Amino acid sequence: MWGSVQQVAILGADVQTKSQLVQIDYKRPETWKFWISGVLTSATNIDPGTFLNIDIDLTIGLGRSTVAIPSFSRLTWGPGVASIQPNVIRQCSTVEFPKENTVRVSNNVVDSLVFQNLQAESRAAFVESAATARASVQLTMFWAPEVHIRPEWFLQHFPGGETTGV
Repeated sequence: MWGSVQQVAILGADVQTKSQLVQIDYKRPETWKFWISGVLTSATNIDPGTFLNIDIDLTIGLGRSTVAIPSFSRLTWGPGVASIQPNVIRQCSTVEFPKENTVRVSNNVVDSLVFQNLQAESRAAFVESAATARASVQLTMFWAPEVHIRPEWFLQHFPGGETTGV
């Protein structure tokens, strides 16, 4: 499993805070599952109409190709003081994208992605807030291969010391 847990500080209106959450460089294509969560750890000077948004941007690669997925997921707190309180948790392991046309019947739910390389960043910002608004969020992101079978295991060749518990 790959991932990180980071504390992100959000300071005032019209300021975006960026941070890298995960970088994966895998040697072959794989199907990956994800977990994203945010815990609001502190908030001060929050106005009644304030929202706090944290967007997760992904760049995934397969071979020599890459694609950027801005706002792959969004964690939102708000509006106002009642919703932007410490210990309020937002989390997801699936993401639903809008239907691209009216003909589509099913929802566009993504619960896994295929890639070799991943770069995940967060963008945090207040919406409709005072310049003195402050918050801190503990962001967690984990990625794990859906099936983790390594081809060299069938050759009885274990490069990482898997047979010795290392």
